[in-house]
Amino acid sequence: MNYNFNPTLHCPYCNGVNRPSISGWGREGLNIRHHICKHCLEAYSAVIYAEASKGVELTDGSISSIKSKIKYLKQRTKEIKGDLTNTHAEWAEEFIRTAASTRGMQN
Repeated sequence: MNYNFNPTLHCPYCNGVNRPSISGWGREGLNIRHHICKHCLEAYSAVIYAEASKGVELTDGSISSIKSKIKYLKQRTKEIKGDLTNTHAEWAEEFIRTAASTRGMQN
């Protein structure tokens, strides 16, 4: 049995049609998976927003609201990743500086 999600996506680089197999996408909220286009071999991200609802009524307002949520969550994810990267880079620089100043001889 295949429990994967296989959306039809257009590559943002070459506009080729891909059907990536996305596993583990079922958590609520923003889900991002990275894939490689089978046509141009460029990496791209599949962004999926999952939400539970009692009734499904797609209106322009609800679609706009979902798009706004996705845009906000993507920006927030970038900010969090940026903070983590910068913190780790600072730790690495401090480690290198300490190792260089003590010539690797630490107590």
